[in-house]
Amino acid sequence: MNTSTHHFFNTRLGDVHYIDAGCRDAAPVVLLHQTPRSVDEFTEVIPILAERMRVIAVDNPGYGASEVPPKQPTVAEYADSVVELLDQNAEAEVVEAM
Repeated sequence: MNTSTHHFFNTRLGDVHYIDAGCRDAAPVVLLHQTPRSVDEFTEVIPILAERMRVIAVDNPGYGASEVPPKQPTVAEYADSVVELLDQNAEAEVVEAM
């Protein structure tokens, strides 16, 4: 059975919210929302993708349920926060980031 759970992960930009869904043994696909949105835009997609793979949907720092950083992050800092999360939580190589 595939489950969908909400988590927080501490990064240099603060606590980042993410959803982890699907089979943890499957290759992960990472969903990154557009600005100024949140993981809510993936509500209909996550269950479909989770049938075949692991899905990690990330609320960028300052959006959705993630903590607002003290200053506006650069694009590189946003990317670093995703890399930090994946380094700690993805056992397999990421298939694709969307």
